Amino acid sequence: MKTAAPKHYYVRINLSLPPADAILQEGMRLADTLADSLVDIQAKKWSVYARDTYFAGLKGGSNHNPVFIGGEFGGGGVVVTPDGTLVGSDNEISGYGFDTVDVEGQRLVFGEKLTEVLETPTSKNTLVVLIYGSNQFVGENVGFENLGLQLDEYPHLLQVSPGHNPFDDDPHFNQEEAFFEIKKGIEQALANNPQIENIALAGYSWGGGMLYDVAEWLQSHEEYKSIEIVAAAYVDAITLNSFTAENRTPPGVQNMINIYQSNADIRSDITLNGGKLSGTSNLKVLQEIDLDEFDNFHSHVSIDESSVPFINSFLRSIIRIK
Repeated sequence: MKTAAPKHYYVRINLSLPPADAILQEGMRLADTLADSLVDIQAKKWSVYARDTYFAGLKGGSNHNPVFIGGEFGGGGVVVTPDGTLVGSDNEISGYGFDTVDVEGQRLVFGEKLTEVLETPTSKNTLVVLIYGSNQFVGENVGFENLGLQLDEYPHLLQVSPGHNPFDDDPHFNQEEAFFEIKKGIEQALANNPQIENIALAGYSWGGGMLYDVAEWLQSHEEYKSIEIVAAAYVDAITLNSFTAENRTPPGVQNMINIYQSNADIRSDITLNGGKLSGTSNLKVLQEIDLDEFDNFHSHVSIDESSVPFINSFLRSIIRIK
């Protein structure tokens, strides 16, 4: 007796995936949730440490007793060790609660140095200046325009052009005029926002050369010497009025990222490219990234687009969102 061959049925299912932006946003939300969870775990760990240290101190067994700062920062106060490390708070009746602590509007994690955290540059006290490449202007679809969109959580954001290419025939808005406008924009931002204590600079191509001049200008004026240049970013930086790499570390800069492409092709780059920095010994943090280290995928005209995620990540590591 023959058995009938099994029948195969096909079901067509129409799936509609959400847009890429929605998927990205959901991924970022999940990452933020995970980060918050890890922060809470760390806070609990340091809370237990605070209690143990405190009771050990009561028994005279420790010379690192936490010091209670009562009410100075609002609420019940916080507890720090003699070296300034935050180890607890009395937000709960039982003392040393499991919460992180808000100090001057910042969420602090137990275990952080209180003085270091309070001095950390934040989005509220830092001016970020993005200097585009020559012949690039605000509002155009270029790399630094996209970088500005990525930095939307920083309220003090100044986006500027370094002017027309000095070797172009068009004399409109030359580098001298652009430099005047940049200085005027910074002065106005500082006058309108007295809470600004820090500045971060980023410059692409001749914008990198302009960045050096802006840092030099800030350092040379007595009224701006108190403004800390906490971060700077070069992207294939070129010395003004030349075709050579701007590889000098800007004066007064504390932390720096230098992004460049080393294989300049005359067809796509007109031999323009940045290079390794000199005079970096005073930098606290230095990142140098050669995007052509493994293959020549990048050119001078496209590197500003490629630099966006690197600069975004670097600035966020230096300047806390508050």
